[in-house]
Amino acid sequence: MPTKLQFWAGYHLDRLNYAHQQRFNFLLFGLSLLAVGALLRRSCPGLPVWAVCAFLAFALSPRAHQAFAWAHDSTHHYAMLGFFGAVLCLFRDELAWPWAAAGAACALTSIVSHSLGLPAIAAVWLAFCAVHAGRGRGPSAPAAGAAAPTPGSGAPIRGVALAIGAALVVWLLFYPARPSRIPATAFWTMRYWRFFFNLVSWGFGSEQISLTLGMLCFCVAAYPLFRRLRDRPSPSEAAAPAALLGLLAALAGVALGRAAIGLDYSKASRYAAVAVWLVPLSAAAWHRALRGSSRLPSALAAVWLLAGLGHFWQWDFSVYRLEAEDRRAGLACVRAYYGGRGPDVCPTVYYAPLAEQLDRARRLGIAFTRTSAD
Repeated sequence: MPTKLQFWAGYHLDRLNYAHQQRFNFLLFGLSLLAVGALLRRSCPGLPVWAVCAFLAFALSPRAHQAFAWAHDSTHHYAMLGFFGAVLCLFRDELAWPWAAAGAACALTSIVSHSLGLPAIAAVWLAFCAVHAGRGRGPSAPAAGAAAPTPGSGAPIRGVALAIGAALVVWLLFYPARPSRIPATAFWTMRYWRFFFNLVSWGFGSEQISLTLGMLCFCVAAYPLFRRLRDRPSPSEAAAPAALLGLLAALAGVALGRAAIGLDYSKASRYAAVAVWLVPLSAAAWHRALRGSSRLPSALAAVWLLAGLGHFWQWDFSVYRLEAEDRRAGLACVRAYYGGRGPDVCPTVYYAPLAEQLDRARRLGIAFTRTSAD
């Protein structure tokens, strides 16, 4: 829905200039980068700013270039930005109504932006409910050093839990899913798990199709979640683990819907824009699990080195130049079609005939039709 509203606004502002839409995708991604940085600063007290930046740097790799090449891929960015915004707003030791309302709005944005937002927000919602249920079990409930529940905070907590829960139920019951040519892959099959684990290793930069490497990366990401599973953390302490759990749930949803295509698809460029956040969130989870331990620096260094080895050869930004060359070839093809000198098949734009779409775009006065006219 946010992408449709964005395109509607773009049509009325500049006749839907796709270049502007693509630039807006970079802005949304930048906001997600800031949100994850703020999450790390809150979840990892004492972690130097340079270390936070070192873990965030992997997100700047051109590996996720496909998520910026298509204007409509703002769907991914809205989903992730809403997801991180929900975690930042909701996992606070003192949840006032303004933060509760903002968190619910961010969660709803993620849910209605992309299908990966549903499992991600569902996992965060479950973590939110579990954390606050744990705090209500008496004086001993909070972890050592955690803030006690504040008087009057129960109403915003109940309100946001009901609002997000209702949104999830409404989506599941009433979302008009269109028929898909790709069948869902059952989670009890090895095809599903191979795809899922390779998605996880993709987040750490590995292009190699390997179940073993994928399971290693999963253990690095998930182990700190289970290490202190019996703790009753404060909401602020639970923020990073909840975000990591939500991200793993999002990747599990991707595997459900895409594993049938083939194992190579787990390394699709646009999924790197989602999976790459595993690196900073894993670091934050390890920071919480080993806080005060002499092993913490070694654990953080191991997470960084694992991601660094995977991303080592992935800093060639010429992929954007190649994409630009394809777009120029596509523009020349479209110009030839409008001038009656060429076919309606432009391989660098789309693999199928485009006559119907190009004619409709010209009737609507879409921006690219003006630059394509002779």
